[in-house]
Amino acid sequence: SHWGKLVSMEQTALGFITIADETMARAIRKVSLKRGYDVRNHTLVAFGGAGPQHACRIADKLGIREILISSWSGVFSAFGISSAPTFKHTSQSILKPLSQKYLDELLTQIGKIKRVEQLRADLDVQVIGSDSSISIPFVISSDTAFSLCEKLSNEYQIRYGLIPDITQLEIVTLNLFEEHADHSLTALQNALNQPR
Repeated sequence: SHWGKLVSMEQTALGFITIADETMARAIRKVSLKRGYDVRNHTLVAFGGAGPQHACRIADKLGIREILISSWSGVFSAFGISSAPTFKHTSQSILKPLSQKYLDELLTQIGKIKRVEQLRADLDVQVIGSDSSISIPFVISSDTAFSLCEKLSNEYQIRYGLIPDITQLEIVTLNLFEEHADHSLTALQNALNQPR
């Protein structure tokens, strides 16, 4: 006895394509909604060797009416990876209120790193009790708790149409990046893991 009906190779291949389309559409929907974007108001840009073959079905699933396919779409990914800057990234979970007192403590820890001026930093910040954070640039040499609250408020208003209560913000994660990385971020990781 058979557990199911036999399907042709073409039906099997179409099944795999349908799964791939749904997976890509779900990922686009999830990332876009998390950032406050309605994908129906945007153009789908198809790239990669197989991107254009999936574009129409993905656009239909997402309600997108316009697709852009470049004649160079097959090499976009390869070109992007070959021209992207190399960097080393480290992150540290924080979960502390966004206050000048805590920011000063964090800056003291960061100050222990050699060549700190060569680092780029972001903070993931959220409203306390929320389950989604917003990444904002953190200028180590000049940002204050007030300037970070302003950045977060501006981005929050753009995404959600609301202004958050700045007394209810917490730093979720510190992200540090060093372009053309060497071993100095290892010292950073050690400094951040020191008892406070």
